Amino acid sequence: MEESRIRNLNHTKKLITEGKLKESLFMPLKVHDVMSQEEIKIYQDDELETAERIMDWEGLKHVCVFDHNDELVGVLNYENVKKEKKLHLRVRYLMHTDFHRIYGQLDAQEGLKAVINEPDHCMPVIENQKIIGILSVEDFYFASDFN
Repeated sequence: MEESRIRNLNHTKKLITEGKLKESLFMPLKVHDVMSQEEIKIYQDDELETAERIMDWEGLKHVCVFDHNDELVGVLNYENVKKEKKLHLRVRYLMHTDFHRIYGQLDAQEGLKAVINEPDHCMPVIENQKIIGILSVEDFYFASDFN
């Protein structure tokens, strides 16, 4: 699965570099048109086992992580959860806290360029100072026909 993701990511980078992404595909699409909506909440004090079950059930590759005040504190990657053997640990020990946010009104093509450069290839999406979803490379495969 990781091999397929890397292959798709490399293909996307090549398309961007060669300028072969269709302008009409991304214009006038915005990041909020392409992103996955944030419908569930994972908290930093949840056990990894709980997070894994939710992510597996919902088919999620990435989720935003919140504290008890519903403030965004991290991003959790499903692949990292699957690799972790100590599922009794709290999400806070595996989540990434060094991440960037992206605005929902940004052009989708700019969003794709930004998300490719993120270590987890995902970014929380913000509108009106609220988290409305998460943008990942996979979202662009569902919104296009270039894979």
